[in-house]
Amino acid sequence: MDCFFNKQKGLVDEDLLTSILAATTFCKIHNASSAPAQQIAEQKQKIEEDSCKPPVIIIAGPTAVGKSAFAMQAAKLFSGEIISADSVQVYRGMDVGTAKPSLQDRKEVVHHLVDLVPVTEPLNMAVFGELAKEAIYSTLARGKVPIVVGGSGFYLRSLMRGSPPGPSADPFVRAHIEEELERLGTGVLYANLQKLDPCYAATISCADRQKIVRAFEIMILSQKKVSDHKWQENSPFRFCPFFFVRDREVMYRRIEQRCDMMLQQGLLQEVQYLLKDGLLENPSAASAIGYRQCLEFLKSDQTPEAVKNFIVQFKQVSRRYAKRQLTWFKKEPQFAWLDLDKMSFQEVLDRVIDEYYGIL
Repeated sequence: MDCFFNKQKGLVDEDLLTSILAATTFCKIHNASSAPAQQIAEQKQKIEEDSCKPPVIIIAGPTAVGKSAFAMQAAKLFSGEIISADSVQVYRGMDVGTAKPSLQDRKEVVHHLVDLVPVTEPLNMAVFGELAKEAIYSTLARGKVPIVVGGSGFYLRSLMRGSPPGPSADPFVRAHIEEELERLGTGVLYANLQKLDPCYAATISCADRQKIVRAFEIMILSQKKVSDHKWQENSPFRFCPFFFVRDREVMYRRIEQRCDMMLQQGLLQEVQYLLKDGLLENPSAASAIGYRQCLEFLKSDQTPEAVKNFIVQFKQVSRRYAKRQLTWFKKEPQFAWLDLDKMSFQEVLDRVIDEYYGIL
């Protein structure tokens, strides 16, 4: 049978998954309420019994390229619902720095996987993959078109290919690695990771403590590089993945304009509020682009020179992140690249429609 649903074990925290699914059912302000459980169960069974996988649109691309704006328009035309694949938009309160869709946008188009958990509660890829599947099933059960939107390569890969590779977490091994990280520092461990597994190291940030710790945990337990582990391909959906791009200079200009806008909209004030809400308890969230730079600035003497350096660094790391996104998705051949500087909205929409209906 071509279509089946099988929850992966390993890194999935079942208690966390259950609590989040329960919360999303009742969260009607920030996210759409789920379709009734019976409808979702019937949708799963239908997909399992049907040899034809339902199509799911994926719109990916570097930060500030314009994917969210396109998805909003497409969702209105398609009668679609948006499933966020942003690794930081899942956290409540992290709004300005993630360019989170406004409440008005969420009233006009249903958005899933936004404002799911408090900022103190880390959310890993495996849990995201399961939640994204549930959101897709819920969308399909209501007769809507699922449109996944985001630039987080790992999160999209988790959705498309199943749970991340590697052995299950080992608390003893992880505790030892975390002790070494505290003793030596994130930079030293990342430098060692670059030597041991340069392919994987190139795909993550040098400040992402969670992924660095997990990488060493996988290598210690499996005696293999992280990049040597193969992802599983068992999705019950037929994905129609697109990667939006623009001219490099145009993209960088848009990124810098977005950084300026975020600062004008109160990013620093948002970080100060999040500090009171426990931001530092979640290293992954605290190291997110924009937030980490704000935290470093708030610890500085905050002189005019410090302000200038902060803004320069914020824009610089944002451009570098976009460059890493381009590098990552070049290794994902299933994504069709569309240049938004060379195509009109209608041309891009036609291309997505053709793929969705299996014309290409």
